[in-house]
Amino acid sequence: MQIKTILRKGVDHKVYCEDYLYSFQNDNWIIAATFDGCSDGIDSHFASSLSGKILKSIIQQSANSLTDSLSTEDVYNFIIFNFLLTLEEMRLKLSLAGNELLSTMILLVYNKQSEVGKVIAMGDGIVVIDGEMTIIDQNNEPEYPITYAGKITGHFQDVITFLETHKNQWTFRGFKDVTISTDGHQQWKHKTDINKKFQEAMDFFIYDTEMNNLEVMLARKYNILKLKGWENHDDLGMIRIINNEEKNTETEAIDNGRIYSENE
Repeated sequence: MQIKTILRKGVDHKVYCEDYLYSFQNDNWIIAATFDGCSDGIDSHFASSLSGKILKSIIQQSANSLTDSLSTEDVYNFIIFNFLLTLEEMRLKLSLAGNELLSTMILLVYNKQSEVGKVIAMGDGIVVIDGEMTIIDQNNEPEYPITYAGKITGHFQDVITFLETHKNQWTFRGFKDVTISTDGHQQWKHKTDINKKFQEAMDFFIYDTEMNNLEVMLARKYNILKLKGWENHDDLGMIRIINNEEKNTETEAIDNGRIYSENE
């Protein structure tokens, strides 16, 4: 399985890229996540980076325990529980206000042996599972992980209760092509042709199979779009996972309704 990533600063962000990516793969598991700091927050680049580092630490500390004896749901629940718990602990330890930790997270957990995957989106972003795209747009008032973190008291049942009611989750079996992305794709603009829509650039990244064999596929696509006059005005953080093996693919969206962006 090939994990392709791209992280680029948007032209409207003059200093920092406020997106962050993390991915992990071993013989049994793929774990990947995108993070997008809210521009209305304080030090948004810090919020997304800290969130990503927390996830990285959780995976590193538990990597030896990530065997094929665990179910996808076991690992998914474990990661979300420890992520939210640690995020709140860091907020308290660093004496941070909630608006200093405003970052989205889209998390993907996939068990290679059972071929079962789960995705959760906390905040805005894009999820594509074998061509089925969901654009999550919460009208600039997304429910960030920090919104939920204070409700996790240290009891594992807290996260089970949270996940029972959280809308934006997907479960799938097997896949050929999966993408998780921050919402930066919705801010592609052509420098000279105002009639061109952002979907043209976005679809080139998400659906086009050209250069799939290249590790730098997404970087090449980005450079091609720039040469054609496109600019990404928002930061772009994207992970695309391509599976060349034959799979039995089924998808269950816990939130069955597609959520459209106002820009579509």
